[in-house]
Amino acid sequence: MYYGSILMIKDIVKKKVKLNKHYKGNEDLLEFVVNRVIERISGVIESINDDNVISHFLDRAVSKAFVDVLKENNRFGTGRLQRIQKVDYKGLDLSVPEFDLPINFDKLKQVYLTLSRSDENDSTNFMQFLNLRYKENKPLNEIAAAMKISEDEASEMLFSISEYANRVMNV
Repeated sequence: MYYGSILMIKDIVKKKVKLNKHYKGNEDLLEFVVNRVIERISGVIESINDDNVISHFLDRAVSKAFVDVLKENNRFGTGRLQRIQKVDYKGLDLSVPEFDLPINFDKLKQVYLTLSRSDENDSTNFMQFLNLRYKENKPLNEIAAAMKISEDEASEMLFSISEYANRVMNV
């Protein structure tokens, strides 16, 4: 099989990324992972002639790129089981300390109003997207189908919303 076209390679890599176990819940990182994989495999994939070897190589490159991107975005947990320690329940203090978490409602309101205004001015449908994603807990592919947009556009929309909200909340 000829893998010379960058668009063909990108489509194959996207399919491999969507089949990866880390994809669910991290759909907004699709383009970052795809670009990372393409950076890593450029020049190498043309030198491999066996399709099975290429498929295995792409699977490994996707897994490694996904882990790296997740670590860079502080989304990668160890997931390893810790040994259970015996606890002396008789002497255990179960009082819960009160937390004073500063919630800045002005900033939350600013994010909400900006997204609402964007919907009115640009027809971006951010609010519909947020309702489908966070109220109805729909995955990205179902959101894309409901909004009649591609999964890539839905992924970009999720990323731009989260990036804007992070910027406003961290100021």
